[in-house]
Amino acid sequence: MHKRAVIYARYSSDLQSDTSIEDQIRLAERLIIDKGWELTQKYTDHGVSGASLLRPGYQQLFSDARAGAFDVVVAESIDRLSRDQEHIAGFHKAMSFAGVTIFTSSEGEINELHIGLKGTMSALYLKDLADKTRRGLEGRIRKGKSGGGIAYGYVIVEKRGADGTPIRGDRTINAKEAEIVRLIFTQYSNGASARAIAHRLNKEGISGPNGGKWSPSTINGNWRRGTGVLNNELYVGKLVWNRQRFIKDPASGKRQARLNPHEKWIYEDVTELRIIDDELWHEVKQRQQKLRKMIIDNGGRSELARRPRYLLSGLLKCGTCGGGFSMINKDRYGCSTARNKATCENKLSIRRDTLERAVLGGLRDNLMQPEAYQAFVEEFTREFNRQSGEQEHQNKLDKQELEQIESNIRRGLDAINSGVAPELVKDELNALAARRKSVRAKLEAAPPVRPRLHPNLSLLYKEKITNLIEALNAPETIA
Repeated sequence: MHKRAVIYARYSSDLQSDTSIEDQIRLAERLIIDKGWELTQKYTDHGVSGASLLRPGYQQLFSDARAGAFDVVVAESIDRLSRDQEHIAGFHKAMSFAGVTIFTSSEGEINELHIGLKGTMSALYLKDLADKTRRGLEGRIRKGKSGGGIAYGYVIVEKRGADGTPIRGDRTINAKEAEIVRLIFTQYSNGASARAIAHRLNKEGISGPNGGKWSPSTINGNWRRGTGVLNNELYVGKLVWNRQRFIKDPASGKRQARLNPHEKWIYEDVTELRIIDDELWHEVKQRQQKLRKMIIDNGGRSELARRPRYLLSGLLKCGTCGGGFSMINKDRYGCSTARNKATCENKLSIRRDTLERAVLGGLRDNLMQPEAYQAFVEEFTREFNRQSGEQEHQNKLDKQELEQIESNIRRGLDAINSGVAPELVKDELNALAARRKSVRAKLEAAPPVRPRLHPNLSLLYKEKITNLIEALNAPETIA
């Protein structure tokens, strides 16, 4: 009997590549030739998880089957059609209803027994593989080795065993980056904000992690998750693993981090990787804790918590040792290093009001120079336009995501119309609807895109400088 056959091939972006599609098609074509069938169509999905039904090629195959376009569907194995037990059972039932037979290169003709056993075995295999991977990673962590990735301040050590195989997971301190880590901790401890530190590092041309630019989030991170330079306990010789796990969002297909219970975190001492001493680490932790409390006390307004107590806090340096020059009593600035660590001989101090008057006077005189006008014009225009460009770009990304969500929802509805049981795609559609609502709300709340500025701001500059000096001289500012 003459039979019309089609091929379905898929690869997951996590594990394979486009060459996998070609290999699958070649095996399926060989089976079709051996059976004497006619190949009429090929359906493919590139870089899409088999756990989702919302695949363009899969949906087209489903629709064509309902229309009676072919008699046999051929795949490399059952898990190419779906890795989900519930989904593959629904697919088999729908194909049977349409009079379509399922064949695979590895199992032959697929029946109910294959569906039950193979689906269960695939699920167990994936769970077992995940468990083995985690056990292997935990074993490496217990030996003080890396569980993956490399933190700023360290470099991978390449070693090989006696048989020539690579020994993975060893690290050592990168001396140059370690100095930057110490600089960040020291400046933050002295009162500088993460934003100010990031600006300084970028201005000096110092590359951040992975060679990128520094940002406040790179430095601050998330203290609960232990991310960011200031929260990385590896800098004090403690390796922490299993803080969080990742779950794939069915709406976007992106992995989302979930914090694990603290009792599941794993700690190992790696004193040879210490960069920061305990005293400096605790100073930073105390400042972070103080800022968090201030944010709570200010109703969640972090900008108020970050504001320095005094006008020049965090901006002054000792001319002798380069350490912080901070308030040593209620009226005077002095070298913190000389008084706290006794490693600097500079015992001089200066009254706060005297220093602030001198700084503000010099600021006014220097900022009123013609060359300062031009510098303001150029920088203000550049930054204003940069922020406007970022907002435009973010709006574009959000609109693209919304379009993709709408497309996925339509595919899900098409799947139901083609005969897929609604309960099989209900969870995915609900997740998509929730994400659509979130993205729409974000777009509606986005500020309107501002027009690009023409750099003719000199008159405005004079007014702003006058207002700035008056504001800095105000009692509520300098008190």
